[in-house]
Amino acid sequence: MRRPRILLVVAPSRPECIRTAQAFGIDVEANLNRVRLISTWYGLLGWQDGTAFISLGRMFWPLPGRHPLYLALTSLERCGHFRAADDRDLAPLRAGAERTSVLASAPAGAL
Repeated sequence: MRRPRILLVVAPSRPECIRTAQAFGIDVEANLNRVRLISTWYGLLGWQDGTAFISLGRMFWPLPGRHPLYLALTSLERCGHFRAADDRDLAPLRAGAERTSVLASAPAGAL
């Protein structure tokens, strides 16, 4: 059995991780087994080469260009350990969010 792909959501704080996921159309609660929130540089350790990630506004994180998380993520991305997520990585997570929103918006008793 294949393990599901994990998507890393990287930001300097947990609330910013949630906002980043929402900006990409991903509901973190609906995808708990497929999304990991990373807000410290040591959270980047131990992942397989080629792990997909999303981040938002890295240049505007505190201490731009000097934030330890920024430095670690940028270095690991440049050496190929991490890669920016593409539509193939995001589509299954967005589909789950769309299903949830459809169910939540249905009138009571309609389902």
